[in-house]
Amino acid sequence: MSLSVIVCGIVVILVLVSGIAFALYKAGFIVDKIKAKLPMVEMEASRKKAAANDRPADLQAGPKIRQSAQEGGVITESGITVPADSAVDVNQQAKGQKSKIDDSPIKLT
Repeated sequence: MSLSVIVCGIVVILVLVSGIAFALYKAGFIVDKIKAKLPMVEMEASRKKAAANDRPADLQAGPKIRQSAQEGGVITESGITVPADSAVDVNQQAKGQKSKIDDSPIKLT
């Protein structure tokens, strides 16, 4: 067998393994442990599985609502109503000269 046939075979195997790994990733599978065994050495790497409450704070906050009037912009009669027990981040800002938010209350129900 020639060297080019061996190299082509290795490339085909790598492409197949990469394709299968990508398909599994897209299906929702994640890797938490990798183990490699060589004739003289055995290696293992792992990572901690993330629990539901280990998510970053910005993902836990839920919906984010922002209203902003800048450089003379005006927001009028655009109130926001949210349930009082919901995880929501509401922000209204008026920046710059003559910018204002008028008759736009935030109501917790």
